[in-house]
Amino acid sequence: MSYAQAALAGKAAGRYNGGMKSLPELIKEKKLDWVNDDITADNFPPQEVRKGLKLFTFNRYISSEDVVKEMEREGYTPANVYELLSWKEWDGSQWVAALGQSAGVNRVRCVSCLYGSGAPRRLSLGDWARGWYGDCAFLGAQQDSGTKKSELTLSLELRIAKLEADVKKLLAVINTERL
Repeated sequence: MSYAQAALAGKAAGRYNGGMKSLPELIKEKKLDWVNDDITADNFPPQEVRKGLKLFTFNRYISSEDVVKEMEREGYTPANVYELLSWKEWDGSQWVAALGQSAGVNRVRCVSCLYGSGAPRRLSLGDWARGWYGDCAFLGAQQDSGTKKSELTLSLELRIAKLEADVKKLLAVINTERL
């Protein structure tokens, strides 16, 4: 079994990247009262959970692009949903967005957000393009010295496993059409 096949086998078992927790496991651990139905591993594929997480607050209306620029000035990139859900310091009262991973939902670029603020604890979706009010915070992950700015990609092993799975699906479609 190749390393990529092993990574794919781990994905089928609900584990990613050497035992990283699956999205459903992370959601369960966060003890949320409500989760948007579009927050799935299909819409938010597995990403590595990096170290060095930091909460950014701006106390003013700000665009997603400006948040990313501010993070990059300090050597951070936006967190992904796996990092957001792994982050232990959320107290359940803040609105915290993870701008580092998005999904197209109903033709809208959506990012994951933890929300509490005295209400039930929720994992919802926010619109990347709309901007954010001053009470929103953003989770960032420290850039590795070898990481290029705004480079938020799956690890090489997971990308290979995904490509192998996509090729397998394409071959199945081609073989079906030949019949």
